[in-house]
Order: sequence, then structure tokens, then C-alpha cells
Amino acid sequence: MEEYDELYDDLDEQTKAETSRVDESTCKELFDDFSDEDAKLPKDKVGEAIRCLGHNPLESEVFGWVAEFSGSRLDFQQFMQVVASAEASLGSNIEEVIESISSFDLDGEGWLPVGQLKHLMCTDAGAPQERLSPEEFDFLISDLTQRDGFIRYEEIAHLLMES
Repeated sequence: MEEYDELYDDLDEQTKAETSRVDESTCKELFDDFSDEDAKLPKDKVGEAIRCLGHNPLESEVFGWVAEFSGSRLDFQQFMQVVASAEASLGSNIEEVIESISSFDLDGEGWLPVGQLKHLMCTDAGAPQERLSPEEFDFLISDLTQRDGFIRYEEIAHLLMES
């Protein structure tokens, strides 16, 4: 399993380099892609736009950010305020995600039972719109390394940070 450690050290460095703040021109281009003919962004598209910037907010978080603005659409300045809120509250880095998932690794070897992870991600422990269906979970982990019914939790963390 040591060969995996070197791979994840490289991935950690890559992730740190990719987590820089987005610039206004990128946000403007994205806003233009999602906005309607009146140059307004419908609130129901904000979560998708934020995800295109590399964040993975919960629907409840997106709802909270857009709720402070009246109407059903946002202008560019309002969208930039939402992006700033997203970056401030979604500042989780890969180390925090790995640390959170590692709490389920009882033997400290870096592997979790696939069944346990599936249960955690597919049961109704969270809001219904936030959990995965068993089929979605199977698709999510289909390209990840599995060994004897176990999966390396660092791979899951990197996958979640990419999404």
C-alpha cells in the first residue's frame, strides 16, 4: 500500500495548487453562460454555476446564500456576493476532507469498507436531496481502486473535492 502514499502526496500538491480563488473575469464568463436574455441569473441556476467554479455546496447552503436577495434572479454583483460567500464557507481543503473521512478508518490503514461508505452516503442521515442513490454511489466509485471490499478513503476525498 506504500505505492499509494506517493501517489496521494502528488495529488495533495496538485490540489493545493488548484484551490486558488477565482477571478472576476471567470465569474463574469460563467454568469453570462447561465444568465437569461435580461442578463440576470435565475436563482435555481446559482448552485450549478457555483459548482462550475469548483465548489460543491449543499443545496441548503445555496438556498441560504440567495435568500438574502429579493426576486427570483440575481444580477452580476449579487452573484459575486454569492461567490464570495461560497468561497468563505466552502474553504474546506483536501486535508480537512481526508481528516473527516479518516474518522471512520478504525485500524488506521487508510481503507474503509465499501459497504460502510455506501451506507453513509446513501442513507437518510442528511437531507433527501443531498444523499446518493445506490446506483449513483456505485457510479461514483466505479473508477476507484477497491481491494477485498475496501476503498482508500483518500481517493474518495479527492473525488469529492473535484466534484
